[in-house]
Amino acid sequence: MSRRFLIFISALLITKVLIFFPLISEAESPLQPCRHFPHKEYGSERKVMWECLRDIQIKASLFYLKQDPYHNLKHGERVVSYAMKINQSEKGNPFLVEAGAWLHQYHDHPDQLRQVLTETGLEQDVSDQLFEIVRLCRPHLISESSPIEAKIVFDADAMELMGAYGISRELACNLETRKLPYDHALTATRKVQSLFEKKLMTATGRAMARSDIRTAHQFWKNLDESESISSAHVLNQ
Repeated sequence: MSRRFLIFISALLITKVLIFFPLISEAESPLQPCRHFPHKEYGSERKVMWECLRDIQIKASLFYLKQDPYHNLKHGERVVSYAMKINQSEKGNPFLVEAGAWLHQYHDHPDQLRQVLTETGLEQDVSDQLFEIVRLCRPHLISESSPIEAKIVFDADAMELMGAYGISRELACNLETRKLPYDHALTATRKVQSLFEKKLMTATGRAMARSDIRTAHQFWKNLDESESISSAHVLNQ
């Protein structure tokens, strides 16, 4: 093999390394669009904010794909939609509300939430705020002293338990995912719906849920009456 040929091969290999090394390095280092987001000026850099939210949405969507059918991506999208509607009146920080709504289902997975927030590249104080918003998205943790963004995200999640949609979704989840017997599943559905109804934290959330709450109350009343009639019929036989 000639010396000239060996030099050619060596040069070719070096060229390939120089071309592909930056690509490999970039693939191994996750992009962090949130790192460039001026967190103290949420409304001033809309393009950068959108890119950051898009990154959070993608990460959350991958998480939702691993959840049960009743806490899937559709659930996440509905919670985000409710949160943004509530925030139109409640005037929380729009970035924290939307990002918190996308991430709310991590409330039982704090370690995974920390990892996701770290991967976004958000500054630590913003990351801590989002972690707290998600952590508080539980009826036994949310309170009047909670940040307005946490109250908004909690109410948005609670909306998924209201009305006919909320009853059918929670009952199906109790039966299929949690494997509760029918009577226990029905009781649990009624209990959690009542709990979230009473814990709604914002005036806007309560107003939005009012019609669905009336529907739920009427459903449970009709169910109680039907069960009473059935029981009376059995006793009279």
